[in-house]
Amino acid sequence: MVIEEDLVRELLDAADEDSAPVLLEERARVAGGSDLDGHGLRGAAAMPTRAELMERLGASCPAPQDVALMVSSLDDAVGRLGS
Repeated sequence: MVIEEDLVRELLDAADEDSAPVLLEERARVAGGSDLDGHGLRGAAAMPTRAELMERLGASCPAPQDVALMVSSLDDAVGRLGS
């Protein structure tokens, strides 16, 4: 599993609405919006931003089962990138 619950929780806790999880060299991490266009993330695959994720969840404090579902959904999408 590339996307884990800790990563999604870090994204939900981020202050920057434009923060997004990124994949670079088979590792996932949360990057701030201003970092997404930087040289250090060149070639990284970006996923939904914090704002987009919060809109999908429809709650400012999502339930644990909603977070788990989002983790599964994001991890599935990442898995399809390599297909």
